[in-house]
Amino acid sequence: MIAFRDDLQILRGLAVTFVFLYHLKVLGFENGYLGVDLFFVLSGFLMALLTEKDNAIEFYNRRLRRLLPAYLFTIFITSIVIALVSIPSDANQSFNRFWLNTIGLSNIAFWFENTYFESESFKPLLHLWSLGVEMQFYLLAPFLLPFLRHRLVLTLLLLIGSLVISTLFTSISPKTSFFMMPLRLWEFLIGALVAWYPLKLSSKLNQGWAETACLAMLLGVLFLYPIKNESHNILFGHPGLAAFLVVTITAFLIAFKIQNKFIIKGSIGRIMSKLGDYS
Repeated sequence: MIAFRDDLQILRGLAVTFVFLYHLKVLGFENGYLGVDLFFVLSGFLMALLTEKDNAIEFYNRRLRRLLPAYLFTIFITSIVIALVSIPSDANQSFNRFWLNTIGLSNIAFWFENTYFESESFKPLLHLWSLGVEMQFYLLAPFLLPFLRHRLVLTLLLLIGSLVISTLFTSISPKTSFFMMPLRLWEFLIGALVAWYPLKLSSKLNQGWAETACLAMLLGVLFLYPIKNESHNILFGHPGLAAFLVVTITAFLIAFKIQNKFIIKGSIGRIMSKLGDYS
């Protein structure tokens, strides 16, 4: 049984909130989509623990029962609404993605079109792209993660290889490094490394300073980093340096196990934890 951690739910709630407010175009949350990078690290961490606990059949059964009902219901209801309210050209474009959405390949469906940041096209269910990446990682997880479990050098080589290729594609085809699971694999693997090789701080004082510094840096990147959407520059494009910073900081926050009572038990912490539960 994996121990429940409030701090992970708070991070999950924070990720969901930032992505949601980004899509609502709320002022100040222009970098909100970085919440997906945060979420991928959390997913890698949790899947590394789950694949130690469950065999492949149990793992797939848990994932399918957890995801499929809400996933398919959302696609079904949205498709009905599209048919009722949208013009034929928009409806046809959306229905062309229907089967790819249904089988967990939304990221590939949207890759065939324009970038994530292009706003002129009608793109209901755009948010499913990240679930597509997640599902493709889940297919590999019960085999890949146990194989890498005690092979640190091989894990690092795979992680670095994914990161380097992702960086190269950001400078050539940003939407490829954005949408494709192999080029996001490094984010999941960083989460897995935290699960396998936990950090221990020497004192509560160090713990407090580490938590505060990491949270401040994470919020700094989310609110202040000057990302230029669709840029081919790895410093200002995405995935680029900003994504790397968010992933690294998130990994440290998971490793440190946030214990600050004001964060965990405060009203904002409780709201974020509840949102994490719902997500």
